[in-house]
Parts: sequence; structure tokens; C-alpha cells
Amino acid sequence: MKGFARYLSIFAIIAVISIWGPIALATSAGDFLWEWYRLSSPGVSGGYGEAVVGAGDYVYLVKCLYASSSPEFYRYDPASNTWTTASTKGLETGTFRNGTALAWDGRDIIYALVGGRYNKDSRKDFWMFNIRTKEWTRGPSTPYAQGAGDALTWSYYDNRLYAIVGSREHNGGRSFFIRYDPQTSTWERLPFIWRYTEDGAALAAAGEYIYALQGEAEERRGTENCKFARYHIPTSEWEELTPIPDPGGVGDGGSLVWAGLADPKLEDLLIALGGGAADESPGHGVFAFSISQNTWTKLPDLPCPVGYYVGNRLAIAAGRIFYWQGATKKYPCEGAAFGELAFSPLCVDLSVSLLEGWKKSPEGEVYANILVENLGGIVAPDVLVFIDLPGCYEKATVKLPDATEVQAMNYVVLSLGTVPAGGRLQLRIMGSVDPRYGETPILVTVSANVSECDLANNFLFLDVKF
Repeated sequence: MKGFARYLSIFAIIAVISIWGPIALATSAGDFLWEWYRLSSPGVSGGYGEAVVGAGDYVYLVKCLYASSSPEFYRYDPASNTWTTASTKGLETGTFRNGTALAWDGRDIIYALVGGRYNKDSRKDFWMFNIRTKEWTRGPSTPYAQGAGDALTWSYYDNRLYAIVGSREHNGGRSFFIRYDPQTSTWERLPFIWRYTEDGAALAAAGEYIYALQGEAEERRGTENCKFARYHIPTSEWEELTPIPDPGGVGDGGSLVWAGLADPKLEDLLIALGGGAADESPGHGVFAFSISQNTWTKLPDLPCPVGYYVGNRLAIAAGRIFYWQGATKKYPCEGAAFGELAFSPLCVDLSVSLLEGWKKSPEGEVYANILVENLGGIVAPDVLVFIDLPGCYEKATVKLPDATEVQAMNYVVLSLGTVPAGGRLQLRIMGSVDPRYGETPILVTVSANVSECDLANNFLFLDVKF
């Protein structure tokens, strides 16, 4: 009974070390495999007023091709990979123009800025779509004219709506940073870091901060603008951050979302689209921003480029990251492509198995060859092997991959160092069996000081039957 109790206690210790001790949440873009997949298209290309937003389990898309066009509204269901038309009840002809922006409040309301027209400096319309009743209603007008530099995001930190309105063509060449309180239905002006925003401006909320891309400076080569900043809600202070590293700068399809809305493992990351170059060439660039490190990582290019029309192209719904191309029909994929940025952890998947055994030497010594493998996609540093020996095998020797032999008494913890992705190491356990102790198994467990994909195969029971 004492031996059995010791066995259980050691097993418990090993289990705790293996499952909790070495695991750290992946917070770097490099800890994930990123891949784009084409999905069912909504069947519509972009227009001079457009945007997408995720709301719960669905993606919503609005569009007006021209000022004389009726609004179009669509809903995508990730579960069935299908699009349906949504209600435009209450909207007017040409509601959505250049700079249209959407945001969801986490409950029933999708908010919309309508954008601006270059020959009209007074568009201040603010709309709300009730998901439950499927109706559009007007909200209180924005205090300043809207324009191509509009952007919108909902903050779960204070349950407020944050917006940028304006452009160089509106408000005397200015944009304003404002906040909407749904409890009082009022707008409030806040400090702003830039004089104006333009095509491709974008906002995303994450924790106590609002992150912002300024958008284009001018529409010609040599004026590329990559400015990126954040606003701290508690202190009302702005700070410049590392510029987005898109060679063409931020363009018409500039977009920004907080990846933490898709998966808590991604809470340190923002996903951004460069959106096309300052010279109006199409944009393929996709980037991940690390909040904790203030650094950018290049992700795989878009399968179909964005640009030409202004509006956010990224949306998060049902724990997934989506994009709509929303470009002119002259672009590849006819401007109507829809896809998903899939992410999966690049982690170690340590496995331990019996390679050969048990064998018995003429001297009565038995041995087994153990195989340790890293089946995951990244290097496994600081790999440890825990070996718990029952009473029948208390005098054992473990032969390491470098031929070093270590004496093991009761249980032993051994370091295997670094095991590369796909790496294989062999161990040999040798010793003498005392038949008085029966057939108590040896327990071998492997662990690494990184995130592990699968803990199902990282332990092995070796029955001793001699």
C-alpha cells in the first residue's frame, strides 16, 4: 500500500507539472500558423459607401454603389457558409457614402456612420440597426461633418462608442475624435492626435485603449503614410506607436480589428490590412500588431486584393476572422471575394512511446528503449523526462541520447535539452527486477516549457512482466 500511495503521489506531482507548470499562453503572432481560405462570396463587389462588421455569430455588410443607389445590406452565416439579404427598412437612397463605418455593441445594436460626399460638407447622419427587430433608426447626429476619414469602434472597457469623423475635405480640413454614450444618447469631443484622417482610417478597441490608423496622406507615390497610435481611455492621452510596415502606406481598404475578440489566445494581437498603396494600386498586405511588444509581424497576403473603395474590410464573428474584398469589378476576383484568416497554434506536441522492449539480458537485467518525439510545429526547449520507478525497479539506469548514464532511484527528472519540430530522441531504461514486487508499471512523462498542443500522448506506462 505504501508503494502504491507513493506511486499515486508522484503521478499527481508529474501531472501538475506537465499540465500547468510549463504552459504559457501564446501571445506572439509567430506562435500561430496563419492561412487564408476563400469562402462563399456575397456576390457583390464594392461601392462608394461600404463596410463590414461582425456581430455575434454573423457578419454584416452594407453598401451603396452611388449616391443614387438604394442601400444594400447582407448577412453571412459562418455555420452554413451562406449569405442572405438583410433588412434595409428605414434607410434612404444613397445613405452610405465614402467613409461608411460600422460597429457592434455586443448586444442588439449595430451603429453606422454614413460617410461624406466631397461636394457636401454637412453629412452628420448616425444610424442604428436593431438586430432583434431588424429595423434601422436614426440616432443623434454627429457634432461634426463626416467624411472619408471616418472610423468607428465599440469599447467593452466603458461600453461607449468611439468614432473619428471628417477628412481634409470636411470641417475645414479637420477630423475629430468623439465618443457616444448610449445611456444618454449624447456625443462628446475628445482630444485627438492628428489634424485629419483620410481614406483607410480605422479604429479598434482593446482593453483600456483605442487603436487608430490615420489613413492616406495624399493619393500619389512618395506620400505613403503608415501612422499608427493609441488612445488611453482612463487618462485621455494619445501616444504614437510603431508605424504599420506596409511599403505602400495605408490606403482605401485600411482595416483594423482586435484579434482577442476571436480567441483569448490572441488577446495581445491586432490584425490590420494596409488597404492599398498611396498611388491607388491594389493592396495585399496583412499584418499583426503585438500590443505588449509594440511590434508588427507580416502575415500571409490577401488572396484577392483590396482597395479602390473606402471602408473597413475585416470582421470577427463566431470566433473567426473574416474579410470582404469590397473592390471594383476590375480587380482580381471581381472585387467580391470573401475569406477567412484561419489561425492555429504552433506548439509542441510531445509524445513518448515504447520503441523496443521489454528485453532481458543473460544476466537478468531488463531494458526498454523509449522514443520521445516532438510532433508539433515549433522547437520544444527545456524538455524534461520524469521517470517514476516502482519498488521492483528501484535500482535502474537511464541511458540518455548522448550515451550518458544516470542512476535512478524511486523517481528521476532528466533534461533532454532542445527538441526541434519533428525531432526524435531515444532513451533506454535498464535495471534488475525483483519478482517479489509483482508487475507494477514504470511511469514515463515528458514535458516542455512552452505551450503544448496535445497532452494525450506525453506519458507512458511501462509494464514490467519478467
